[in-house]
Amino acid sequence: MSLKITFRLTDEDAELVALFKNVRSSGRSEMIRRMLKFAYRKAVEEDKINQQLERLEQVLSDINGRLLDVEKKLAEGVVVSQIQHQQEQEMKRQTSVRESAEALLQSFGMDLD
Repeated sequence: MSLKITFRLTDEDAELVALFKNVRSSGRSEMIRRMLKFAYRKAVEEDKINQQLERLEQVLSDINGRLLDVEKKLAEGVVVSQIQHQQEQEMKRQTSVRESAEALLQSFGMDLD
């Protein structure tokens, strides 16, 4: 397949003008073809990398969400654990007070049973 494409360089393309002045006119087409292929391959590669980065960002976002859930559950677990500990301490205190009261009453010969 043969397709002829032409274009003109503008004043903004001074770098390309300088580059092509150093190349024989018979080699310019091949040079332009190589440069276009290189640019196209790089663009395709960059698109693939960007897609992979987007997938990685999504995975990291999911992991971060899971970590936040775990942190929340751990924090709630610590609170529950603290409440349970406080309740156990209160029960021990009440038991101790009751046992002390019973011992005091028994020392005076009074039995609550």
